[in-house]
Amino acid sequence: MGRVRTLVAAVNDVCLAGGVEWVADDARIGIARAAHCESLAPERLESLRANLVLTDVTVPDISGFDVARRVESRAGAASVVTFSFYDSRAARLEGLAASADGFAPKSQTAGRRFRF
Repeated sequence: MGRVRTLVAAVNDVCLAGGVEWVADDARIGIARAAHCESLAPERLESLRANLVLTDVTVPDISGFDVARRVESRAGAASVVTFSFYDSRAARLEGLAASADGFAPKSQTAGRRFRF
């Protein structure tokens, strides 16, 4: 099996670096693109052929939940994992309602290895 082509989308450099670091040391994952603006994520999926989208939910122009909905509505959709500073039941439930495949609080992504 080839490496999982991953798109990481986050609100700023710190969050973007954290998302990339979270998955980068896993040999199964290849970072296809890292983007600051989450509204770019759905439009870039086709050209990148991403298998996995890691998306920050707290972005000014579009929420990561909306990104999850857009991604999941496409044929052959990539898997979506949302991440947020807010580790709440409401954030997890909203992610599930948006068809995200997983949720991770940012506090658990820093310096930790990604797990499928």
